[in-house]
Amino acid sequence: MLSFCDSRQPRMFPDYSAYAVPHHPRPRMDPTSDVFTCLFGDLFVKCFDDPGGMDHMSHHYRSLDHSPTDGMGCGKARKNKEDKYCGVCGDRALGYNFDAISCESCKAFFRRNAPKGLDYFKCPYEEKCKMDVSNRRFCKRCRLRKCFDIGMRKEYILTDEEKMRKRQRIEENRQKTTGKQPE
Repeated sequence: MLSFCDSRQPRMFPDYSAYAVPHHPRPRMDPTSDVFTCLFGDLFVKCFDDPGGMDHMSHHYRSLDHSPTDGMGCGKARKNKEDKYCGVCGDRALGYNFDAISCESCKAFFRRNAPKGLDYFKCPYEEKCKMDVSNRRFCKRCRLRKCFDIGMRKEYILTDEEKMRKRQRIEENRQKTTGKQPE
């Protein structure tokens, strides 16, 4: 395997605790490196000592599984297709809901509240609420705005009639593949 490390920069240890994502380990760095790049086979990781850079790259770290640093001071990471994080609150997500990656809680919230629209809700905190797992329930307006900001689409919400037709099609397809008649 190919291994390459570029750590020619002056060395400092950044504090990323303010950017921690729930249920997700933060990237590990050699305490003597402020910027490094590691290429280990098909694995690629960049870490920045500037907090703005880390915040900007946080979506990258959320999709990687990090392991401890090796002897050369390089963090190794491997992509894990199963690790997804909600774009609204950062909780674990299983996949796309209404055209955006979101957790089950934010999916249900969006389904209930998107038809009402943003004007229906008021923010008690000047619309500067930070969304995360622990405080996502405090402000419906900011949570719904974040849902729209990450690309959730209210036109993807099915009506009761559409849900029933979808269930019927699924049941018909299931019967075709198994050859069984409904009981």
